[in-house]
Amino acid sequence: MKRPKAAFSLAELLISLGLLGLLMALIFLTMRQGVSLTKNVSGAEAVALQFKRIQRSLDQDLAESLRYEDDAVAVPPSLPGGGNESSAFWILSPRDPSDGEVVQDETYGSAFAMRNVLYYAVVPRDHSSCRGSKNALGFEDACRHKCLIRKLIDSPPGTSVGSEEEEELLTPEAVLGSYLTRPWGRSLSAMTSEPGLEKAQLLATQLLSFEVLIQPDPTVTGEVQFLLRGFIEGEANRFQRLGSESLSNSRYTLQYRFSIFPQN
Repeated sequence: MKRPKAAFSLAELLISLGLLGLLMALIFLTMRQGVSLTKNVSGAEAVALQFKRIQRSLDQDLAESLRYEDDAVAVPPSLPGGGNESSAFWILSPRDPSDGEVVQDETYGSAFAMRNVLYYAVVPRDHSSCRGSKNALGFEDACRHKCLIRKLIDSPPGTSVGSEEEEELLTPEAVLGSYLTRPWGRSLSAMTSEPGLEKAQLLATQLLSFEVLIQPDPTVTGEVQFLLRGFIEGEANRFQRLGSESLSNSRYTLQYRFSIFPQN
């Protein structure tokens, strides 16, 4: 006589389905954490690459600069939060933009000032929906859409190789009045009408801050210190009030501080 085949009871079936559901949930959470980690690593690498690109550009310009003392102002606010958008920093460069060579004064054998080089960060006009927030130093630290712009300026009437007068350093009034313009997205085409502007370059996007301190320590001569902050975009959905709450101390904000000591 054959024995009847064993069958699962209802209780055993429910337990099996529960264990299967738990296993699937664990697999889902593991995959989700893996995707989140990958996004974080990728986002952090993208921010770090921008920091390095900015530092290389500043290193080269400051290594050749003829004057830099006190040539920095705060970029005025554009968001309702009221914080200054960044620092604006400019220097004189002896490099001839036509061939990239450093120009020497034939009479005195010293470097000849050819152009002003201006760095500043602003919120693009298409991201003005951010409300903004002001930190303890008065800088905006909620909008992570700021772009860093480098401009090459030959202020009127212009300077050329062989001319008798060197380029004059821009005044804070001229910088604030004519050159701290905001782009639309990544387009810098609207800046072409600025007086003496020869080149506008987008060095970085998705920045949180660009701050400059000239000789922050009185006992250290000639130091120019830069502070950059960038936000890891992959974690943006974790913030309920993104664009209006401070991100300076967020675990998803990367900070990079470095100093340059110009020789001239």
